[in-house]
Amino acid sequence: MVLLRELVSPSIAKDLIFTARRFSGEEARALGVVNSVSTAVDDAALELAETIARNGPLGVRGAKEVMEGAHNVSFTEAIRLATQLRAPLSETDDFKEALQAFEEKRKPVFKGR
Repeated sequence: MVLLRELVSPSIAKDLIFTARRFSGEEARALGVVNSVSTAVDDAALELAETIARNGPLGVRGAKEVMEGAHNVSFTEAIRLATQLRAPLSETDDFKEALQAFEEKRKPVFKGR
């Protein structure tokens, strides 16, 4: 219940919770409860995981920490957290690899360091 209210408007959350009605995947997507709907769930999940895995693991981890830590805090606090977590990433081998790969117009090879 608590998370649903964060994903949709309070009136929609009340409708879904108070009525306990079932809703389709398409309606869930339209409401913003899910990002996509697919009949090939395993293929879609694997494709999403592979897309995320191609990104720098340190950057993904940092972004995840910001997304989790910035929830229900002030905008100023969220920016402070993002800045605090982002700054050390500039010193990593992965960051340097990303810059070099961009300059050389190739895909980066991240190592998580």
